[in-house]
Amino acid sequence: MWHNQQLWLLSILGLLTFIGPHAEAGESFRLYDPGLETIVQYDQYGVFSGWGTSEYKYYIKDREGLARAVGEGIYSNVTGLLKDPSFQKMQYEKRLEGSDWDFVNSDNLQANFFKWASAHDQPAGLKQFYSATMLEKAGLYTQAIKTYYSIVVNFPKTTGNTSWKTPWYVGPASLDAIAYITREHPDLGMQLEGGRIRIRHRYDDDPRNDAFEISPGRIVPAPKKSGRASRVDLSGLVVRRQLGQGAVHLTQYANGQWQLFANKKPYVIRGITYSASPVGKSPDNGTLVVHRDWMLADENKNGKIDGPYDSWVGKYKNDKRVGQGPAVGDFKLLKDMGVNTLRIYHHGYNKKLLQDLYETYGIRVIMGDFLGAYTIGSDAEWSAGTDYRDKDQQEKMLASVRQMVEEQSRISGRLFCVS
Repeated sequence: MWHNQQLWLLSILGLLTFIGPHAEAGESFRLYDPGLETIVQYDQYGVFSGWGTSEYKYYIKDREGLARAVGEGIYSNVTGLLKDPSFQKMQYEKRLEGSDWDFVNSDNLQANFFKWASAHDQPAGLKQFYSATMLEKAGLYTQAIKTYYSIVVNFPKTTGNTSWKTPWYVGPASLDAIAYITREHPDLGMQLEGGRIRIRHRYDDDPRNDAFEISPGRIVPAPKKSGRASRVDLSGLVVRRQLGQGAVHLTQYANGQWQLFANKKPYVIRGITYSASPVGKSPDNGTLVVHRDWMLADENKNGKIDGPYDSWVGKYKNDKRVGQGPAVGDFKLLKDMGVNTLRIYHHGYNKKLLQDLYETYGIRVIMGDFLGAYTIGSDAEWSAGTDYRDKDQQEKMLASVRQMVEEQSRISGRLFCVS
């Protein structure tokens, strides 16, 4: 049986609405010592060297000054956390006991922050990353940015492990987090200027031969904005052009903005990238490697495809799972969530399943091609990766895209083709 909480659900960047890579802000808390500086002036407390190279270093000269600037829980403020009365209280009540990993998904964000900020057996960069994550979830965005950036400055080469034992690079993840927070919260008046961590041999799953080139960039002031631009009523504007003639098409208006239509009505995509994984198994198993497995898998041999039709939601009592509920299926659960679109890749070949997704549940599919990512479509060796200059690989990738378009043209109105 498959569990709905084990779905490999990722947002469709640039296409989907508000199902993003970061959690929404949870229950907030106040910091005893948030530090003296909103944007930490690292040049005042130390010296950068080797900028943009593998020899990058940041040497701290004024450790006490840096500690006062960053605030509690951020390197190099080691002792500030110990002075926090809330931290002292949780320690006294023994509410911070247990494995560090028990404090990743706990609902008590303050306890999670305290646990990771005071962890003893984790790499410093990893401690900082999970501390920053808890601050971000709590809506303490300025402090989260300071914590993420402390990783980039002090521990950019930190490497962790994914659940399936492949390297996970904390520095690039921190840069991405900073870019995301500052983009989504322009009212903070902060932005990342520059900032890049390049890792040669990153994708061979062997961190021993990694070669880093590090440019930490800088957090700088930016004009404060009140939020996203207000919506524009397009209905009265002159149509400049239309792309597509079928049930699904795009219209561009005189002001340059675009609108997506399905069956002659404006269509707002509310969806996710979807691929289901069995309980306890890596998403790589049967999804990235063999893309069609989830469309066919029937592990309990009951005649129903597991993820779409046979997944279930756990029963809970006092926040503890006490069993499983009846089989519902992800397609039904997704419809109940309000999802109207899934993003998958055409290498999965059970198109009959996708037709039922649309006809029974009203959910359309955005169909894409990997274009050589993970060597899919190029037939290149995994260790070498896709060489986009190779004529033979180019032809194979073009053939893959051609197959996608030809297949989807036979199911007009239900699938959107994208590359």
